[in-house]
Amino acid sequence: MLPCIPHPTDGRSRLVVATDKGRALVVRAAQIWAEEEEKWAELVGADRLGDMRDALRMFVDTHDNGRVPLRPIW
Repeated sequence: MLPCIPHPTDGRSRLVVATDKGRALVVRAAQIWAEEEEKWAELVGADRLGDMRDALRMFVDTHDNGRVPLRPIW
């Protein structure tokens, strides 16, 4: 079960909050992503990796009026 706390301004609502373990997992996922990006940069070059990131950002920004089913982390 996810912990919930009262919404600070809307008494009808509750906020789902991340646990310490959940926050630690997000930090670890970001570390793994950064490690993989370094490998990609070594493989294709930093410039090409930047171009790929720019292309992905353009896709996210223009796809379905900016609505994307997943949150990008690049």
